[in-house]
Amino acid sequence: MPQPLRPDDDRPSPLTQAVVDALPDEVAVLDASGRVLLTNIAWEERIVHGADRSGAWVACGIDDDYLVRLAISPEPDAEAARAGVAAVLEGSLRSFGLDYVAEVDGDRRRFHLDVRALPGGVPGILVEHRDVTASARVEEQLVASATTDGLTGLPNRGLLLDRVRGALARSMRTSHVVAALSIDIDAFTSVNDTLGRDAGDQVLMSVARRLTRACRAGDTVARLGADEFVVLVEDVDAIDSVHGVARRILESMAAPIVIGGSELWFSVSIGVAIAGSQTPATPAGAEGLVADADIALYRAKERGRNRYVLFEPSMRAHEEQRLAVSSGLRQALRDRRLQLAYQPVFACADDHVLGVEALVRWDRPGHGLVPPSGFLDVAEDTGLIVEIGAWVLDEACRQAREWQRVAPSDFVVGINLSARQLSDPGLPGLVRQSLQRYGVDPFRIALEVNERALVDDPERARRTLHEILGFGVQVAVDQFGTGYSSLAYLQRFPVGAIKIDRRFVALLPDDRTSSALVRGIVGMADALGIITVAEGVETEAQRTAVERLGCHAYQGYLKARPGHPDTITTLLTTGA
Repeated sequence: MPQPLRPDDDRPSPLTQAVVDALPDEVAVLDASGRVLLTNIAWEERIVHGADRSGAWVACGIDDDYLVRLAISPEPDAEAARAGVAAVLEGSLRSFGLDYVAEVDGDRRRFHLDVRALPGGVPGILVEHRDVTASARVEEQLVASATTDGLTGLPNRGLLLDRVRGALARSMRTSHVVAALSIDIDAFTSVNDTLGRDAGDQVLMSVARRLTRACRAGDTVARLGADEFVVLVEDVDAIDSVHGVARRILESMAAPIVIGGSELWFSVSIGVAIAGSQTPATPAGAEGLVADADIALYRAKERGRNRYVLFEPSMRAHEEQRLAVSSGLRQALRDRRLQLAYQPVFACADDHVLGVEALVRWDRPGHGLVPPSGFLDVAEDTGLIVEIGAWVLDEACRQAREWQRVAPSDFVVGINLSARQLSDPGLPGLVRQSLQRYGVDPFRIALEVNERALVDDPERARRTLHEILGFGVQVAVDQFGTGYSSLAYLQRFPVGAIKIDRRFVALLPDDRTSSALVRGIVGMADALGIITVAEGVETEAQRTAVERLGCHAYQGYLKARPGHPDTITTLLTTGA
């Protein structure tokens, strides 16, 4: 193979050669005729002496007497290199660059060829050649990390939205529809809390695989964060096809996920938003389509989870109201516009006051006092319930201390806890802090949790309630009988009282089924030494019925509506 020539009259100085040899890239200098004036050690070792290990070769010089060759494949890249080098030598181009891939010793590697005219008007060219495999791989990793989820390898939000934009643009030229399916794993937070984050990550990866298998080859499955996934369905000519994808996703979760030898069962909730000529209202862009799917997802969760719900335009107005409530609640917390009303609980035997239930109210500008039903669902979804609950706990403990001076020894203040509060690891500390701050006797405080809060994460709920019980407070189950009641739950949790849901009480005394259910709940509770309280007693007939069925206490509008603390103080001191 021809070697680079260095004629005696053009031999570089020792200093010049030493400087060029220190460069890590392969470097060659050619004069205007293509004669090689200078090469460095890297060029000699990797280009000249490595020639027999590489593929196609490109002449860097025009004159065949002074050839220097480069290993370039495939052939189109080699031809491009020849033309580029010749163009710079002839002066039609000032510079030329080429990125290409070649196989060296069985390894596919990336290279960059750079050819430039010598500066200062000096005739000739500078040829630089370098292996850019490592930097190219780093760049690929950076691109991947910017567009994909690090845990599952699925597209992230940015890449998803980019694909949604493309799908919407293509759908404008066809009659096809585009759909976004927003997917959330039901009760996923309990996994991280009980089994640890590693187990949670395994669940997420398993769900990602199931979603991918349930979808068509051309669909995009993306993870937006936490347990939030989105599936992009495009190029379908009927909405029924989208329904089919949603059903397959639900079916894909039917089998348990095995983590550490244990079988874990999960379901998902899905919100579906569709854009195209077959839909009455197409959202504004990619972000709008995904946002509509999120709105439908919230509705699916409200309707009981493990289902999919199709977005309807009317849902937007509902979501706007939710956003207004969320924003207003944040402002209410800052402006101290929350207050507590207290509803008395009476003994069935003699109607003396056994305690009260603290009920939060929001003094919302332009709306008056808003009851819990008007904002607690939003507070739970947004996480504001934790901050609201902390305020309720503190304020109720402060008021309980005030009543200790006038209340009988068995008087108890009931404070409601939501599912999100019960899963908050800081809850026991907050309870202890409020008890100590106001010096209230712990046995005068009863924390009330509904059955759903116990079911979402029973193991964490059991640990938390046992820890709180150690402070001396009481625990009650609110809205008992709404679908999850069982003797096993009452045995498992440290429950001192249960409050029978108002839906059973409302049908008394005439409905035989309700009477039988209440009688059964009371009998079960008596066997376990648990006090029973009937909620929602509004008529004298209902009051007589719950007493006859064995309830220990009742509360409701018959005897007293929720009132100001001063009203309760008067009731305690005067009995009226």
